[in-house]
Amino acid sequence: MCAGYLRGKFEEIAITAYNINVSSSVNDFNSIALKYIASDNRGHAISCPDQIVGIIKVKKDGGIEDWKVGWIEDWCDKNSRCGISNSHKPIIAIVVESPHKDEFNRESKKAIGPARGSTGRNIENYLPSVLFNYLPAIDETSSLIEYDSNKQIQNGEYYIALINAIQYQCSLGEDTSKYRDKIFSEMWGLEKVKKDFIKRLKKSNPSVIINCCTRGNFKDNKEELFLRNLVQSTIDEFLLEQNNNKNILCLRAAHPSSVHFQNGLSFLKKI
Repeated sequence: MCAGYLRGKFEEIAITAYNINVSSSVNDFNSIALKYIASDNRGHAISCPDQIVGIIKVKKDGGIEDWKVGWIEDWCDKNSRCGISNSHKPIIAIVVESPHKDEFNRESKKAIGPARGSTGRNIENYLPSVLFNYLPAIDETSSLIEYDSNKQIQNGEYYIALINAIQYQCSLGEDTSKYRDKIFSEMWGLEKVKKDFIKRLKKSNPSVIINCCTRGNFKDNKEELFLRNLVQSTIDEFLLEQNNNKNILCLRAAHPSSVHFQNGLSFLKKI
């Protein structure tokens, strides 16, 4: 997949969205990039790489060990393994929609990694509670959701990977209600964008995928427009192909910024 093509289409769509919002007529991304974090020294958009951010151990009795608060912030600083490739442990891939402000460093003009700031802190604090509903030996009578024995995370040690469905800053560094949904939806309408996401899922070779994408700031309830459902449709395409050779468990949870995630709630049914 040509990274230059994806960046070029993102910049093109971002320019259009910006011009509509501020009644402007700029014709190059550099004209608006100076306002935003996610651009390099030449004024081009930069992407946020997928990363492994920690290890979690699921015990036979359904408990969790080894997950540590603070890993998302400093895992890559303290571990040589950060990028996703040739992992010697199974992976739980947490998918969010696209990076926002805290995922980029304004001074260095570089990406830091997915789910930094409050999103990352919530994953650190509440991920074990979210996974609780899918652990072995769960008490069926106490589950917060409809119990399904086919949706269990097997015991063992896993890397936790964070993956952005789109690696560019669809919010343009502004409030997410301003640009993100429009830019994300237009980008997702491009076949090469979805193929890039599938390619990165294949590279991560996940044992478990958790779709934590947001619903989006839509005023109506057209579920086919929700960002998490757009992404889920592509995840389903990936699973249809991969499950011929490998059984991958796919789960859904609220976005980490949501109170539902913070309360440890996750979802088996369509969200």
